[in-house]
Amino acid sequence: MPFEGHTKPGFEYQTLLIEPPIFLARLEADLLARQAKFVDKKFASKSDVLGSLTQNIIVNCTGFGAMKLWSDPKVVPIKGQLAMLPAQPNLQYLYGQDGYMFPRADHVVIGGTFEVGVSSETPNKSVCKSLVSHIASLFGQAVAKPLPDIHIHHPDHAPIVNPAIPSV
Repeated sequence: MPFEGHTKPGFEYQTLLIEPPIFLARLEADLLARQAKFVDKKFASKSDVLGSLTQNIIVNCTGFGAMKLWSDPKVVPIKGQLAMLPAQPNLQYLYGQDGYMFPRADHVVIGGTFEVGVSSETPNKSVCKSLVSHIASLFGQAVAKPLPDIHIHHPDHAPIVNPAIPSV
Protein backbone atom coordinates (compact mmCIF):
# COMPACT_ATOMS: atom_id res chain seq x y z
CA MET A 1 0.00 0.00 0.00
CA PRO A 2 1.26 3.52 -0.69
CA PHE A 3 0.74 4.65 2.91
CA GLU A 4 3.90 5.51 4.77
CA GLY A 5 3.55 4.72 8.46
CA HIS A 6 0.21 2.91 8.06
CA THR A 7 0.03 -0.43 9.87
CA LYS A 8 -3.50 -1.75 9.17
CA PRO A 9 -4.38 -3.87 6.13
CA GLY A 10 -6.43 -2.37 3.33
CA PHE A 11 -7.62 -2.76 -0.23
CA GLU A 12 -6.51 -1.14 -3.44
CA TYR A 13 -8.99 -0.62 -6.25
CA GLN A 14 -9.82 1.94 -8.91
CA THR A 15 -13.02 3.97 -8.80
CA LEU A 16 -14.55 7.10 -10.21
CA LEU A 17 -15.21 10.14 -8.03
CA ILE A 18 -17.40 13.09 -8.90
CA GLU A 19 -15.91 16.41 -7.86
CA PRO A 20 -18.89 18.68 -7.07
CA PRO A 21 -17.23 21.96 -8.14
CA ILE A 22 -16.38 20.50 -11.55
CA PHE A 23 -19.55 18.43 -12.01
CA LEU A 24 -22.03 21.14 -11.00
CA ALA A 25 -20.39 23.81 -13.16
CA ARG A 26 -20.42 21.43 -16.14
CA LEU A 27 -24.02 20.37 -15.48
CA GLU A 28 -25.17 23.99 -15.36
CA ALA A 29 -23.25 24.85 -18.54
CA ASP A 30 -24.71 21.83 -20.36
CA LEU A 31 -28.25 22.69 -19.27
CA LEU A 32 -27.87 26.34 -20.26
CA ALA A 33 -26.51 25.26 -23.66
CA ARG A 34 -29.77 23.35 -24.10
CA GLN A 35 -31.84 26.42 -23.15
CA ALA A 36 -32.86 25.05 -19.73
CA LYS A 37 -34.44 27.70 -17.56
CA PHE A 38 -33.29 28.17 -13.97
CA VAL A 39 -35.78 29.80 -11.62
CA ASP A 40 -35.02 30.78 -8.02
CA LYS A 41 -38.14 30.59 -5.92
CA LYS A 42 -38.81 30.49 -2.21
CA PHE A 43 -41.51 28.23 -0.84
CA ALA A 44 -43.08 28.72 2.58
CA SER A 45 -45.21 25.56 2.84
CA LYS A 46 -46.26 22.34 1.14
CA SER A 47 -49.41 24.04 -0.19
CA ASP A 48 -47.22 26.82 -1.60
CA VAL A 49 -45.18 24.22 -3.53
CA LEU A 50 -48.14 22.21 -4.76
CA GLY A 51 -50.24 25.27 -5.55
CA SER A 52 -47.64 27.24 -7.48
CA LEU A 53 -45.95 24.59 -9.63
CA THR A 54 -47.49 23.08 -12.73
CA GLN A 55 -44.96 20.28 -13.19
CA ASN A 56 -46.09 16.68 -12.72
CA ILE A 57 -42.84 15.69 -11.03
CA ILE A 58 -41.27 17.62 -8.16
CA VAL A 59 -37.89 16.58 -6.79
CA ASN A 60 -37.52 17.63 -3.17
CA CYS A 61 -33.94 18.88 -2.75
CA THR A 62 -34.70 21.29 0.07
CA GLY A 63 -32.29 19.67 2.54
CA PHE A 64 -32.38 21.64 5.77
CA GLY A 65 -35.79 23.13 5.02
CA ALA A 66 -37.57 19.83 4.31
CA MET A 67 -38.86 19.26 7.85
CA LYS A 68 -40.59 22.65 8.02
CA LEU A 69 -41.65 22.88 4.37
CA TRP A 70 -43.25 19.43 4.26
CA SER A 71 -44.37 19.33 7.93
CA ASP A 72 -42.52 16.06 8.37
CA PRO A 73 -41.35 15.47 11.95
CA LYS A 74 -39.42 12.36 10.83
CA VAL A 75 -36.89 14.57 9.05
CA VAL A 76 -34.02 15.13 11.46
CA PRO A 77 -31.03 17.38 10.81
CA ILE A 78 -27.62 15.73 10.77
CA LYS A 79 -24.58 17.99 10.82
CA GLY A 80 -21.52 16.73 9.02
CA GLN A 81 -18.19 18.51 8.89
CA LEU A 82 -15.21 18.09 6.61
CA ALA A 83 -11.68 19.42 6.73
CA MET A 84 -10.60 20.90 3.40
CA LEU A 85 -6.82 20.98 2.97
CA PRO A 86 -4.87 22.46 0.05
CA ALA A 87 -4.86 20.34 -3.09
CA GLN A 88 -2.06 17.80 -3.50
CA PRO A 89 -1.87 16.86 -7.19
CA ASN A 90 0.34 13.82 -6.49
CA LEU A 91 -2.20 12.27 -4.12
CA GLN A 92 -3.78 9.55 -6.25
CA TYR A 93 -5.72 7.45 -3.76
CA LEU A 94 -8.84 7.53 -1.64
CA TYR A 95 -8.37 6.44 1.95
CA GLY A 96 -11.41 5.09 3.77
CA GLN A 97 -10.77 3.32 7.05
CA ASP A 98 -11.61 4.85 10.44
CA GLY A 99 -12.14 8.10 8.59
CA TYR A 100 -11.72 9.10 4.98
CA MET A 101 -9.50 11.23 2.83
CA PHE A 102 -9.67 11.80 -0.89
CA PRO A 103 -8.11 14.15 -3.42
CA ARG A 104 -9.95 16.69 -5.51
CA ALA A 105 -8.57 19.25 -7.94
CA ASP A 106 -9.29 22.04 -5.43
CA HIS A 107 -8.74 20.32 -2.05
CA VAL A 108 -7.87 17.20 -0.13
CA VAL A 109 -11.08 16.33 1.72
CA ILE A 110 -10.90 14.73 5.16
CA GLY A 111 -14.02 13.60 6.95
CA GLY A 112 -16.16 13.43 8.61
CA THR A 113 -18.60 13.94 11.42
CA PHE A 114 -22.18 12.85 12.08
CA GLU A 115 -24.17 14.89 14.61
CA VAL A 116 -27.84 13.87 14.77
CA GLY A 117 -30.24 16.68 15.68
CA VAL A 118 -27.70 19.46 15.16
CA SER A 119 -29.00 22.13 12.78
CA SER A 120 -26.20 24.69 13.13
CA GLU A 121 -24.45 25.44 9.86
CA THR A 122 -21.49 27.06 11.62
CA PRO A 123 -18.28 25.06 11.14
CA ASN A 124 -16.38 24.10 14.26
CA LYS A 125 -12.66 24.62 13.61
CA SER A 126 -11.58 22.43 16.53
CA VAL A 127 -13.67 19.54 15.17
CA CYS A 128 -12.11 19.98 11.73
CA LYS A 129 -8.62 20.07 13.26
CA SER A 130 -9.40 16.86 15.13
CA LEU A 131 -10.39 15.19 11.83
CA VAL A 132 -6.99 16.10 10.37
CA SER A 133 -5.21 14.95 13.53
CA HIS A 134 -7.09 11.65 13.44
CA ILE A 135 -6.11 10.90 9.83
CA ALA A 136 -2.52 11.92 10.62
CA SER A 137 -2.53 9.43 13.53
CA LEU A 138 -3.51 6.62 11.15
CA PHE A 139 -0.30 7.29 9.22
CA GLY A 140 1.87 7.50 12.34
CA GLN A 141 2.11 11.30 12.12
CA ALA A 142 0.17 12.13 15.32
CA VAL A 143 -0.74 10.45 18.60
CA ALA A 144 -3.60 7.98 18.18
CA LYS A 145 -6.78 8.81 20.09
CA PRO A 146 -10.15 7.01 20.33
CA LEU A 147 -12.73 8.08 17.76
CA PRO A 148 -14.96 10.85 19.14
CA ASP A 149 -18.64 9.93 19.24
CA ILE A 150 -19.42 12.43 16.45
CA HIS A 151 -16.98 10.77 14.01
CA ILE A 152 -18.77 9.20 11.05
CA HIS A 153 -17.01 5.86 11.59
CA HIS A 154 -17.72 5.68 15.33
CA PRO A 155 -19.43 2.36 16.16
CA ASP A 156 -22.60 4.26 17.16
CA HIS A 157 -23.04 5.24 13.51
CA ALA A 158 -23.23 1.77 11.99
CA PRO A 159 -25.09 1.74 8.68
CA ILE A 160 -28.86 1.70 9.02
CA VAL A 161 -30.41 -1.20 7.16
CA ASN A 162 -34.00 -0.97 5.98
CA PRO A 163 -35.49 -4.49 6.27
CA ALA A 164 -38.10 -3.57 3.63
CA ILE A 165 -35.36 -3.23 1.00
CA PRO A 166 -33.83 -6.56 -0.04
CA SER A 167 -30.04 -6.66 0.10
CA VAL A 168 -28.12 -7.01 -3.12
